[in-house]
Formats: sequence, C-alpha cells, structure tokens
Amino acid sequence: MIIVQLKGLLGNQMHQYALGKVLAMKNHTQLKIDPVNFLNDATKRNYLRPFIPDLREITAADQKLFFSRSLLSRIKRKTLRKKITIVNEAQNIEFKDYVLQLNGDIYLNGYWQSEKYLSQFEREIRQEFSVKIKPDKPNAELAVDIAKSNSVSIHFRRGDFVSNPEVNKLFGVLGFDYYKKSIDLITSRIHSPKFYVFSNEPEWVRKNFKIDYPTVYVDLNPEENRNYEDMRLMSLCKHNIIANSSFSWWAAWLNTNFEKIVIAPKIWFSAEPNLDTSDLVPNAWLRI
Repeated sequence: MIIVQLKGLLGNQMHQYALGKVLAMKNHTQLKIDPVNFLNDATKRNYLRPFIPDLREITAADQKLFFSRSLLSRIKRKTLRKKITIVNEAQNIEFKDYVLQLNGDIYLNGYWQSEKYLSQFEREIRQEFSVKIKPDKPNAELAVDIAKSNSVSIHFRRGDFVSNPEVNKLFGVLGFDYYKKSIDLITSRIHSPKFYVFSNEPEWVRKNFKIDYPTVYVDLNPEENRNYEDMRLMSLCKHNIIANSSFSWWAAWLNTNFEKIVIAPKIWFSAEPNLDTSDLVPNAWLRI
C-alpha cells in the first residue's frame, strides 16, 4: 500500500498524489490518502475529488495496522510481515531519484514538486487529473472560445500570497514587470494572441491589470468550483504564463499542445532568490 499525506492547496495536493500514484503503479499496489491535515476542513479535504471521484482515504484499520504501538498491533505486523517505510522529504526541493525505487508499504510526507517524478507515467497522470465533472454552459462556451483563438493563459496568484504574512515572506507576489516581460516575449513568438486572465482574486486583477491585446478576465466560477474549473480552462489554452504557484504549474503541465510556450518566473521563492529550482520547473519552459 502507498499512503500519501495531503497538505497545502490543490496544486500541492496534486504533486503529492501524483507521486503516490506513480509508486502505486510501479509496485502494483493500492493508493490511499491521509487527510490528517484537513480533518476539520472538508473543502481542502475534497480538492482532488473532481479529478479522482473514487479517492480512497486510510481507514481506522489501516491506522491500527501500520501505526499503533499496542502489543496486539505489533504482533499482527510481525505475523503479517507488515512494515511501513515512512519517507519524509528533505528540506530542499531537489528531485530524489531513490524515492522512485522504493517498494513495499510506503507513507509519503512531503511536497514532491518535480516533473521528474512523473516521467515514466505521464499519460496516466494526465488522465488521472482530467476533470471528471462535465462543465456547465458558460465554462463549455469559454472552452470553445479558447480552442478557436491563439489563447494564452495568465495566472495571478494572490489570496494567501498577499494576506498571510508567512506565505508572503516565502513566495512574495509577482510584480507587473514579470507579466509585462512575459507578454513581450510570447507576443514576439506567436501571432494574434488572445489572453485569458485567471486569479483567485479576479476582481482585483480586472481593476489593476490592463494590456493592449484582446483580453478575457475569467470570473465565471464561484469559489467552491473555481479550482478545478479554472485549472481545466487554463490547461486548454495553447500557451501559459504562470505564477510561482503549483496551481498554474499544473495547468501548464496538463496543457497538451505540443508547441506550447510556457513562461515561469526565475525566482520561485522570494525568501530564497538564489535557490536552485531547476528540478521544480521543466526544462522546456522559459524563465523570466
């Protein structure tokens, strides 16, 4: 069995689940998630369900078998030859190849933010993260518009990046200069672009971000389904300008356009501007 501890918001949970899925496929075993961080937060606990309706959580019996220190549980583990390997990700964000070689019962605790974990099973992971809920009419119509245009998504990550002092210190908020340079670069490479702007604070972006190109400010979805609907729409765009955010990272990664241009920020963590993030951002993406 592979057990993945979920933490963070949707993009982080997708990285965690994806590595668990890869190990489960490699080891021909089942995958379960541990929602221990979200026992009192049903929204975050269910972020993955629009993608994976049959998402399975660990049970009380699983907890008892693998983690109980009672004499009976220890005897049962010994009899069944059950021992779980707990893998805690190191502080750095480098890809750890040894993780992909693990077998047996495994408990994963980390973020695992690298495309390199997915390389053997890209097709399966893309299928896993296709939204299984049919879009409503406004989302379906916008998807058609995106498909008909030379579409470029732009993602502004705000929310806790602005309001939470600790998160703000770690990540910071990308300035308009980054987006201007990204737009200049992408418009030098493609013809007749149409930009689709996404954010968890869409009204703020509409008021404060203006460009001299055809632009759609996407504000179709209420908070309860914005995550998966916006990610689906962003992934349908032909090109992507992402924030220092795992949410838009996944939208760009799920984009299946073979000629896509993806632009990502050079500095992912403002608290550590010199940190090597080459394992985090795919080599084919451009960085500004």
